[in-house]
Amino acid sequence: MNHGLFLVSIILAVMTLNNDYIKKNYIKKIISKMPNR
Repeated sequence: MNHGLFLVSIILAVMTLNNDYIKKNYIKKIISKMPNR
């Protein structure tokens, strides 16, 4: 297996996970700023 391609796929996977985590935190911040119903 190509090690370079393997490393790139791992980096992309980590970036995707981090991006998902950041999106969840961002949504939580927006929800917390919204007035309570």
